[in-house]
Amino acid sequence: MIVGFLVIVVLVSAGLLIKNYKKGRSVEPPIKPPVFEQVEAKFPGIKVPENADRAGLTGVSEAAGVGEAFRTYENGRFNITVMADLAATDAFYQAWMAKGDSYLSLGRMSLSKGGYIVEFSGNIDYSDYSKIIVSREKALDGTIEEKVLEGSF
Repeated sequence: MIVGFLVIVVLVSAGLLIKNYKKGRSVEPPIKPPVFEQVEAKFPGIKVPENADRAGLTGVSEAAGVGEAFRTYENGRFNITVMADLAATDAFYQAWMAKGDSYLSLGRMSLSKGGYIVEFSGNIDYSDYSKIIVSREKALDGTIEEKVLEGSF
């Protein structure tokens, strides 16, 4: 009986020591993926909110370029920004959100501050649209013509 009591005391003490050790360690902030650093360097005036969900966007098939999307939903307001470092085009770039087979256009991207950007806001929570697509378009017609970047939250 005494041996059982000693085993319990040792186990509880070890658990408390491990818990206190973990408390004392400093927590390092997560390292930003290189795609975020590359895109944010093109847009020095854009500040990503600390509470934002972020997605890195990479080239589809042979398309060159990188991008980043970040979104928030606060106080009944959904906001998303898509930034992309892409080559100049004779067409235009458009950003999309996707949920399964459902696509929502975020609009035509504007050339600004060294890259392409679009911002979208709404009163509906679109957080379940987890995929982001940037396409090259010749017509603003609601269909994706050529995907150039993709990523997911």
